[in-house]
Amino acid sequence: ASLKLDLKAMTLMPRILAASRKGDDALLRTLISVFEEEGFTVVGADDVLESLLATPGLIAGNPPSPAAREDIKKAWEAAKLIGSIDAGQGAVVADGLILALEAQEGTDKMLERVSQLPETVRGRWDARRGVLVKCPKPIQERRIDLPVIGSTTLERASSAGLAGIGVAAGGALVIDRPAVEQLAVSLGMFVVGLDEAGQY
Repeated sequence: ASLKLDLKAMTLMPRILAASRKGDDALLRTLISVFEEEGFTVVGADDVLESLLATPGLIAGNPPSPAAREDIKKAWEAAKLIGSIDAGQGAVVADGLILALEAQEGTDKMLERVSQLPETVRGRWDARRGVLVKCPKPIQERRIDLPVIGSTTLERASSAGLAGIGVAAGGALVIDRPAVEQLAVSLGMFVVGLDEAGQY
């Protein structure tokens, strides 16, 4: 199929292509500015549905173990680091070892990669270990690209043998929280909201 652009889109393409070479966040900021220049007001999902924002502390399941807390701390640091270069929003750590960093493939594909690692470095359904942590990039365009988790994220993390998920409190969206809470309990996993230092 061929892409047909109107005159307005054609005049915007050089600007959009230049931004795309600088990373996701640069591209999203440019797209927002295009809409705002046309008179639109861009708002974030959290502005409309504040109830979707992750809250601090335990969101679902049982509290993380001391080992999981250490993994959360390291995964937070790794996620912040890749975020600082506009690479991704998530990291997976088990027993202090970084198993995966999110890039253009997204969280689901990253978790799929983790599930293919040997069980000697990751957990299993009956002996869970390791965590996924997602947090906004330091330069995040929060109106349209906040980290998001939901039941599917939890299921994929479970398939990778992880013990749980940590997200930035006030900086990530939890879709259908009741379903996430129920699923976390049934899978024996946890979901926690982390403060600005990555602490639970």
